[in-house]
Amino acid sequence: MNWPDLARVPPDGHLVAVKVELTPKPATALRRILRAYRQAGRRVVYLGTRLVVRQLHGKAQPSGGWIDGIAQAVGLLPPGVR
Repeated sequence: MNWPDLARVPPDGHLVAVKVELTPKPATALRRILRAYRQAGRRVVYLGTRLVVRQLHGKAQPSGGWIDGIAQAVGLLPPGVR
């Protein structure tokens, strides 16, 4: 089980989990965490360093293409999102 660093309930009443990552985690660990939030149907704000964001979101290739990150792999972002 991986707990959020903060939980917030805005005026609309829908729980929002907030995760803060300062260092990259193994891809398997991030997939497990993101899949659990997706399956729970919870909104998650994921804050991280540049390296963590790149791991989650993906990165541009020198040729101009895009390498998808873990968020695309688990279905939280559409493929090719920049």
